[in-house]
Amino acid sequence: MNLLWDISRAMGAHSAHYCDLETIEDEYTIASGDGSLMTLIRVRGLLQIPGKGEYNKIIDLLTTTLKTAFSKPGHHLQISARYDPEGNGVGEGMQPLFDTARRLGVEEAGMGVLKDWKQSLAKYISNEDVLIALWSTPRLLPGAVARTAGHRQKKRVQRSTAWTKTDGMQMAAGMREIAHTHQAVSNSIVDALSAGGVMAERLSIGEATQKIRGSLFPISGEWAPVTGVKKYPSGAGENRYLNETSIGAWAAPSLAEQMVAGGARYHGLSMVEVGGKLYAPVDVKLAPQEPEPFNNLFRRLMNKRMPYALSIRIDSGGEYWWAAVKRGVTAILRLTSPDSKRISAAYAGMGEYAKSGARVGLQITATTWVDNDDSPETTQEILRRQRELIEVIQGWGSSDAHETYGDPLFTLFSTMPGWTGQCPAPIALAPLPDALVMAPFFRPTMPWKQGTLMWRTPDGRAMPYAQGSTRQTSWVDLGIAPMGYGKSVTLSTINLAFCLAAGLNDLGLLSVTDIGPSSRGVVRVLQALLPKDRFHWAVYHRLRMVPEHSVNVFDTPLGCRKPLPNHRFYLRNLLTLLATPIGESRPYDGVSGIASACIDAAYDAYADGAGAKPYVRSICQDVDAVVDGLNLLVDQHATWWEIVDQLFDAGYQHEAGMAQRYAVPTLGEVAGFARNDKVTGTYGQAINGQKVTEIFWQSLMDAIRAYPIMKEPTRLDLSDARVIALDIEEVAPRGTEDANRQTAVMFMLSRHITASRFFEMPDDVILMPEKYREYHQARIERMREVPKRLSWDEFHRASQNQAVADQVVGDVETSIRESRKWNLHIGLYSQNIGDFPPVLLSLATSISVLGAGTEKDVGIIGEELGLTEGAVQAIRSLRKPGRSGASFLAYYRTSDGVITHKLMNTLGPQLLWAFSTTTEDVAVRDKLANAVGYLPALALLARNYPGGVKRRIEVLNELAESRGVDMETYSPVNEVVDELANSAQARRYAA
Repeated sequence: MNLLWDISRAMGAHSAHYCDLETIEDEYTIASGDGSLMTLIRVRGLLQIPGKGEYNKIIDLLTTTLKTAFSKPGHHLQISARYDPEGNGVGEGMQPLFDTARRLGVEEAGMGVLKDWKQSLAKYISNEDVLIALWSTPRLLPGAVARTAGHRQKKRVQRSTAWTKTDGMQMAAGMREIAHTHQAVSNSIVDALSAGGVMAERLSIGEATQKIRGSLFPISGEWAPVTGVKKYPSGAGENRYLNETSIGAWAAPSLAEQMVAGGARYHGLSMVEVGGKLYAPVDVKLAPQEPEPFNNLFRRLMNKRMPYALSIRIDSGGEYWWAAVKRGVTAILRLTSPDSKRISAAYAGMGEYAKSGARVGLQITATTWVDNDDSPETTQEILRRQRELIEVIQGWGSSDAHETYGDPLFTLFSTMPGWTGQCPAPIALAPLPDALVMAPFFRPTMPWKQGTLMWRTPDGRAMPYAQGSTRQTSWVDLGIAPMGYGKSVTLSTINLAFCLAAGLNDLGLLSVTDIGPSSRGVVRVLQALLPKDRFHWAVYHRLRMVPEHSVNVFDTPLGCRKPLPNHRFYLRNLLTLLATPIGESRPYDGVSGIASACIDAAYDAYADGAGAKPYVRSICQDVDAVVDGLNLLVDQHATWWEIVDQLFDAGYQHEAGMAQRYAVPTLGEVAGFARNDKVTGTYGQAINGQKVTEIFWQSLMDAIRAYPIMKEPTRLDLSDARVIALDIEEVAPRGTEDANRQTAVMFMLSRHITASRFFEMPDDVILMPEKYREYHQARIERMREVPKRLSWDEFHRASQNQAVADQVVGDVETSIRESRKWNLHIGLYSQNIGDFPPVLLSLATSISVLGAGTEKDVGIIGEELGLTEGAVQAIRSLRKPGRSGASFLAYYRTSDGVITHKLMNTLGPQLLWAFSTTTEDVAVRDKLANAVGYLPALALLARNYPGGVKRRIEVLNELAESRGVDMETYSPVNEVVDELANSAQARRYAA
């Protein structure tokens, strides 16, 4: 067998012959048998949409970095780009979302909604990979030094392999004398790319060898090469005695032998089968005469929807080739030729360039492939793909490409990253910048490898975004979109992904304030996904001005006689807002102080002691029942606070909280303290002959009459829910100044209803009554661990009313500035960038621009965010959502710098149906859900009407009219629902 192996290796028939890799040199470096060193660098791509200036900057940085190193022989770069439309990686990128869903107990039926999302994304996303293999060879060393270094290396190899007597790994193969230079150049490449806004990183040996082997052979995530001495010798069998021959079995095979996981089978002279795939390599015989960016080639090949790999090899031996060219040109120019002037001009141009830059050797190879089943159809398909690959490459800068003849396996190995430092393609002489222009460095990327939010680029690259990442200093997202540009669906997507964020064992805490029912979709989805015993975790509520919806903003945490600092700040802002005259942008002087004084006086008055409110039976029957059941000692002097304490001691925390609603002050009671002598004595100034304290009191009385749900003790209890979507449309009118004031007040009230618990901190526990501290300590610690999110849609309804904006924006600004300590995410969405004050724009870490109304708006957005011309152009190109998704400009502030990309939000049809707010869609969805169940309804609608039911309703109406049907009694919605509910599909989903 050894003889056969030696013969096959000498003849080049064994795949390992084409791999130059021998051993591991250090954490990032692999050595070949001749002493050369190789480091693999992953180029993830650009973090920003570049304009022409930014693009040229990157080329200049790389040219400056490489010019010196590539001015003499010894280095070469193999830049490999791989594209596979079938290996999209969506599953891996979205895995954290699926893992969280399983931990929450989501069953298979619920998983179908998420799988539908993933499958829809997979139709648009392809797998891309760009790698640089930097090779440094012994040619870096001058003659005498190279000979001495070669002699030393040979002795090191002999010493390291003397005991094995085999062809095992030559562990000292790397030439140490070039290691420092190699490392410096690899670091400088990464630094130059990073300085230009291109994410790049050196790969560790484990990652690099997986990338190299995985480019040609199937590989598991656990595979790693064996280096040095194997744990168990091969072929030892039962023989426990090692002799001079068998001891060699302990030596690990060379990397080349480990990397090759199978043989090769030639199919004619131009194709070869490796790893179950049939490859058709291509040589570029004539390099592009007019260098074009790689992205141009990418777009043309993407339209073909076929896999390919492309390798651009840049050799620092350009000066050597230049010397050969000079000899050839000199000989040619001695002759009279029609081409002599053209040759002379090219020669002069290259010579002129030599004064300022390096000349390099340029070689390009490519390949495409199919899964091979040896059928005639497979052969025809690979020939078609090879033909199309050649045609597209030939249109890339006027180049010339042909199928490889003779040794397609050599071309294949030289195309895939890192296998070999050799290349069979013809060498062209090129200026270094021209070669770099063609490199695939300028694809968009994100710094996150996984995320619950999976965006994509319009041309199909997966762009995961990890909410709550440490790459951002806080988690504040703003959304900008005119009507009809997908704002509500995008916000629903973000909110759903937040609830299923990576690592959660419980549902994330989400507070949504919405004007309209669009947030109902997220709640319905979560209710359907969660097990039945957790259905109550998600609640949608439409707030109305009715007694049953009463909310007392002066409620405190259980047992607390006074508000905590953040709550007190919120109350002062709210009362100041209520006391600001309508039509005025600011309150009267002293109003904020009066609000604080009244708040403090009211809580002091109604705490323990003579002023505490007496317990009155029949007000809360639930409390009465527990009091009676426990036989609590209650006399005619008992207070609500005493009931609270006794119920808490007995372990009835919920009922204690219900009792506490009647112990704390109400808005009217707080207002009354504006007439207290201490308050009037401190704030005695008058406005137009009326005391400011009286104006304050009157303003709060007016508010009680205008907003009756703020008058009584709390009756609306949503405390058990983890996700609360509060629709304030009915209580948030518009048009008049009174209406605008009310809308702003309802925004702040919603914040209290849905999120007051978000703002409690461990430091607050010391401010609580001692007996309650242990209870609150545990509760607050649990709360801190869970991410929380405030989400406000239609934010302009509050921020654009100057009379109330200061209080609303001030409250939001405080929440933002302290959000990290609360583990709080904040989302604010509106129609125009002008709806957000400059302070909020400066604090935002994520901004989604889904559209801009006018060219002027585009300019304002570009100026406010400091966008490149490329990013501004991306905003101009935004359109209303289509079947492939909603496009938007993403702007992220991260520790890696500002990231800007044009992205797409592509959902599955089931989620699109869940989030739809179209009148016809909502009517059909809700009726069908009542008939067959929510999840089956989504599946039926997605399958039969993936784009919505509006057109179907129109057709049914037209048919009914043409048949003379009574249109007053006819319901096309019912017809669609009946048709679907009675279908065979419905029966299958029900089963």
